[in-house]
Amino acid sequence: MLATSSERFEGKGPWRCFDTCELVSIFLVPSLRWLSTVVASSEECQGFWQQKDYKPFSPSVDAETVDWKSSSPIQESPITSAICEPEPGAEAWLSDGDVTAKGYAFSGGGRDVIRVDVSADEGKTWHVSPQRRGSEGGVDGGSEEVISVLSPLDLLASLSASQTARLNKIPQRPGRAWAWCLWECTVPLPEGAKAGDSITLQCRAVDDNCCAQPDGVAGLWNFRGVLNNAWHRVPLKVVDV
Repeated sequence: MLATSSERFEGKGPWRCFDTCELVSIFLVPSLRWLSTVVASSEECQGFWQQKDYKPFSPSVDAETVDWKSSSPIQESPITSAICEPEPGAEAWLSDGDVTAKGYAFSGGGRDVIRVDVSADEGKTWHVSPQRRGSEGGVDGGSEEVISVLSPLDLLASLSASQTARLNKIPQRPGRAWAWCLWECTVPLPEGAKAGDSITLQCRAVDDNCCAQPDGVAGLWNFRGVLNNAWHRVPLKVVDV
């Protein structure tokens, strides 16, 4: 089990798991839970979340016409990325001539993120993030038996210089890339940008299977709203002194 900020009190159960948990590449939603029992079964779980929630359907299917048995539950998440900084509506200074974006990327099934592209001109030009960090054992390297991985926002806020250096030195092995990939990229403002303009930062990631994020949600839409991994977009406003 890969658990975010897991802990066990006084060397005995139960385990308390925060945020994202992943059971050998089966992706679960962020939540807080106490793990008291583990059941090994040869049959699929018949619980509500597995049977009538986390399942993808065609855009033509809605809550009235859905046949829950016609689709399998989601097991792995697709390649995705997001911009954590700057926040939507933030200011981009014209005098700087550029803007720095920071974020995370992740792909399910142990697939590694091999590239993150960032654009500030509606995708006319793209800039590859030169800083891509991730580790099998989280911030401290860790081991395969005990793994602790902070959430992307917390990790971006808490990384020290020494931790960043360690993350840069610890590559993830093929098929075992379980950690969030953190990236940072500075991109120039669009040519001809002036004070008062609105611009949009957008990012897209590619994993080691060469799977890339789609540019929009039109072909991904489903009434449950799951597996939306379209390019992440953050609107900014250009300002001057």
